Amino acid sequence: MNTLTKYIATKTVQPAVKKYLTKTRTYRYKNISLLVPPGVFHPGLFFTTKILLNYTLQYDLKNKAVLELGAGNGLISFALAQKNANVTAIDINERAIEYLHINSKRNHIAINIIQSDLFENIPPQTFDFILINPPFYRKDPETKADYAWYCGKNGEYFHTLFRAIGKYINDDTFSWMILSEDCDTEMITKIASENGFDLKLVHSKKNIIEQNFIFSIEKARLNFDDYLLDNGVYVNQNAAIDRGFEEKYIELRKKENRIYTNDQVKRLPLIENTHPHYKEWILRKQSANRLLKYLRQKGKPLKILEVGCGNGWLSKLLAAAGTYVVGLDVNFIELKQAASIFKKENLYFVYNLLSEKLLSEFKFDIVVFAASAQYFPSIKNTVHMILPSLNTDGEVHILDTNFYALNEVEAAQKRTKDYYSELGFPEFAQHYYHHCFDELKGFCINVMYDPLSVKNIFKASKNPFPWFRIKR
Repeated sequence: MNTLTKYIATKTVQPAVKKYLTKTRTYRYKNISLLVPPGVFHPGLFFTTKILLNYTLQYDLKNKAVLELGAGNGLISFALAQKNANVTAIDINERAIEYLHINSKRNHIAINIIQSDLFENIPPQTFDFILINPPFYRKDPETKADYAWYCGKNGEYFHTLFRAIGKYINDDTFSWMILSEDCDTEMITKIASENGFDLKLVHSKKNIIEQNFIFSIEKARLNFDDYLLDNGVYVNQNAAIDRGFEEKYIELRKKENRIYTNDQVKRLPLIENTHPHYKEWILRKQSANRLLKYLRQKGKPLKILEVGCGNGWLSKLLAAAGTYVVGLDVNFIELKQAASIFKKENLYFVYNLLSEKLLSEFKFDIVVFAASAQYFPSIKNTVHMILPSLNTDGEVHILDTNFYALNEVEAAQKRTKDYYSELGFPEFAQHYYHHCFDELKGFCINVMYDPLSVKNIFKASKNPFPWFRIKR
């Protein structure tokens, strides 16, 4: 907007509008008549309401479930209800809710009206359309009327919005948000991305005062342009992976009774008590449950990488807590099994090596090593590679792997060598590494579960593996 025009509007138009809005006013749109009280966004004095309404009216709304977040005066909700949409209008402002009821009766238009701070009081469900005309000025609201204008100094409104909206949309939902050129679009886009959403411009409208933009809110999709899709697995053809080693590894897994049927994998970590590794799976279940509980307590969607996911059973569980989950491995046979069993829109199985390039491409919040850290020569170097590529407050979690004191390593190496030799695969001992606690020194680390703590050491069924959390 022209700087001079803005200045004139600030000095002349805004004071007049402020004075006009000190009384309840009547506003008419076609055959809809609204009473608009002080403290409620007036649709006739601001452009965004009608821009979003006119854009939405292009679509077939008959019998569609529509949610208007921050309905305010209700013009959009009432107009869409007249097009036979099933409309839910919500607002945080008691005065807005009061007049939504008044105007509903006044116009004989039935809509579902709920007082709610965003999705707080909205029962779990999905909508065909979600329409948002949000507050976007970066200031903390002080009154209920302020909530129509101010999103908080750090965009708190948008943090709350994008953390929750995923529960109310599906692949066919049209979710639109209108923004002004005056708002911090970069901040809003960043918050959306951190919560697993992309904002895509679908419409813009310019007038003498300002330019407004309608963005579609869409679930983020990972970019696999450099990969081929093979049996549901994203394969990086440029990764130097030893296929001969993989075949030999599968032979070893068969000898160890660690190749599972599809039905068994579906139920993991639950398995029949006659299975030779039944007791081991009890331990894996314990550690998985602890990790999932911790991740859910974060209260936000997470972008998660499981390194060495194998047949994908844990990646499947993590997908319930993640915006998206990537299960990474160099065992194509097990990845192919995982992809055939676990089909979730936010779960991807990738055949590739762990690398800085992969980490920088996908930008994870959480990286999990579950019974896989022992296959990396240096856990210290691996963590050093991962941490700089994580999102803000990113974490690495290591569980279900033994860690040793320095004086225990030699004996552990001998046990491993004897184990693989007895199975007829002595060469695999050189691919199994014995990490020391000292390797984790220097990191911002928390012991989330310590089998040697006073609380756990005397438990008969204790899990012998520690759980480490390493923060960026």
